[in-house]
Amino acid sequence: MDNRPRVELELSRMDKVLHTGSRIALILTWMTFFFIYTDLPEISPTHFNLHGEADGFGHKKIFFILPIICSLTFGLLWYLEDKPYLYNYPVKITPENAKKQYVMASRLMRYINVILPLMFTFILVAVYDSVHGNKLGLSKGLLPFVFVLVIIPSFYMVYKALKN
Repeated sequence: MDNRPRVELELSRMDKVLHTGSRIALILTWMTFFFIYTDLPEISPTHFNLHGEADGFGHKKIFFILPIICSLTFGLLWYLEDKPYLYNYPVKITPENAKKQYVMASRLMRYINVILPLMFTFILVAVYDSVHGNKLGLSKGLLPFVFVLVIIPSFYMVYKALKN
C-alpha cells in the first residue's frame, strides 16, 4: 500500500447504474423491514437449519439488527468504493496498471453494494414467509445463492487482475 498511485476514476455508465442500484436496494431493505416487522409475531424464527426449518426463536426486535448491519456494511463499502488504493491486490500496483486495477476493484465494491442489501431483503422476506408457514428459501439454496452472487465475481476479478 506504500506509495500506491492515487488515480482519479471517472464513473462509467455501469458504475453509475450500480451506484444508484445500491441505494435503491438499501431503501428496499428498510422498506421490507418496516413492512414485515409489524406483521411478525412477538416470538419469531431467528435461525434455520439446512432444510429451511426454524430451529431457533427470539423476540422480533432482533430483526432490527439485519437492516442496521446492512446499512453499516453498505456505508463502509460506499466509503471504500472511491478509495481503491486502500485495497489489497493480487498484483503489484504500478502507475501503469493502477487505473485498470482500481476500476475493476471499485466496480466490484459497487456490485457487492447492490447485492448485499438484496441478500438482506431476501432473508427478511424468507423469515416473514416462514412465519406464514412457507419455506421461501432459507435452506440449501441460500449458500449457493451467496456463492454465485458474491464469491464468483470476486474470484473473477482476481483472475482478471492477475491476467492483466
